[in-house]
Amino acid sequence: MYEIDLAHRVVAPGGSIIYHSDLMEYLKERSTLVYLDDSFEDIEERLSSLPARGIVGLRNKSLREIYDERRIIYARYADITIKCQGKSQDKITREILQHFLNFRE
Repeated sequence: MYEIDLAHRVVAPGGSIIYHSDLMEYLKERSTLVYLDDSFEDIEERLSSLPARGIVGLRNKSLREIYDERRIIYARYADITIKCQGKSQDKITREILQHFLNFRE
């Protein structure tokens, strides 16, 4: 089936992988899934060049509909959820690292 060594790796798969429950289950069994939960407005701002991004489903749904749909799925699979709104990348990284340090204790 799948043979990906996920030990000691950070993997950031594309957003559409969440539509494949078999792949998500594979990742969940072999890794720690971190969901970076951000506001729609912040994500929309970062995605200023939507056509170049190739977002799955954008032809049939609005960006807001995709955001709402994916949030539910991301939350379902997440082992760790980090609230990102108003935080710097450094702060988010420190929070993720703190979760992993807490797992070892």
